[in-house]
Amino acid sequence: MTTGTLLAPPRSQLDIPPGVGYALPDVRRAGSVSDGNGAAVAVTAFGALVKELRLSKGLTQREVAEVGELATGYVGGVETGTRGQRPARKFVLKFAAGLRATRAERDQLLLAAGYPVGALKGPTFEQVVAQDPKLRPDQRVALLSTYRTMTER
Repeated sequence: MTTGTLLAPPRSQLDIPPGVGYALPDVRRAGSVSDGNGAAVAVTAFGALVKELRLSKGLTQREVAEVGELATGYVGGVETGTRGQRPARKFVLKFAAGLRATRAERDQLLLAAGYPVGALKGPTFEQVVAQDPKLRPDQRVALLSTYRTMTER
């Protein structure tokens, strides 16, 4: 039997930069289930979200594991709360790949596991070119001009 408690940490604890959304799905409600031996096991918000996304996409645990390069037992353990109470960020991203998650779903998975979404954003192409010490000024101008020409609509 499942009992619900809200596990969503406050925004301040997630260290989410200003301007980054903080929408959490209803599956942030987690609870406990029996481990089969009568002991209660806490189901994490991340595990609940993994299961919800997997079922909504009609995927099996094996399919998620194969595509995400995860062990099938680990996927099941995360869903039931017996493993992966706070998975490493690289495993969250492997789950996202295995679930064929959209960018929004990937962000939800990161938030559910306690990682800031803003951490995914890196420098822009322009910033990388501007900061590359190997490029001469004329090379920077040429690269940026070519890039802007190709990305304009």
